[in-house]
Parts: sequence; C-alpha cells; structure tokens
Amino acid sequence: MVVSVNGYVVVKDSQALHSSGATVQPDALICPGQQLEVGADSRAAIYLSNNSFVRLDQNTVLSFPSTQQAGSFWVELQQGVTHFISR
Repeated sequence: MVVSVNGYVVVKDSQALHSSGATVQPDALICPGQQLEVGADSRAAIYLSNNSFVRLDQNTVLSFPSTQQAGSFWVELQQGVTHFISR
C-alpha cells in the first residue's frame, strides 16, 4: 500500500511498461506484476505486506514480480535508492 506521495509517482502494469502509467495517490494498492516509478524531485513511501516500510527516493523504479513462490515476498529495485525499515 502506498503511504505517502510527494511529486510525480506512477504505477505501471508489467504488460504496459512503455506507457505513461497511472498517477498514484496515498492508500493505493500495488499488486504483483506492477512497477512503481518515482520521478525527479519526488518521493514515495510504501508499506509492504511483510510489515516492512519502504521509502523511495527520486528517480527510483521498484518492480513487484508476478511470479513468486507461495509464502515469499520479492521486490526488484530496477534503479534508484530505497530505504527498507523492518521490525
């Protein structure tokens, strides 16, 4: 779930990675097979289903692969900077 957005943040489906995507608002859900893009001079924060909190810096691309094993959780940092906070 997206917790906060500051600036230009979009979500894209894996089949439409070359399209412009949809602007993300707080409380939006990000699903497997989607990609989150944070633009220049922008920031975002998301809360993951494994109780981790992630801050994404400007020019970051984070993907959520659609092929995952049961009980596992993966993200792919395509570019940029993230800060993972886990308890």
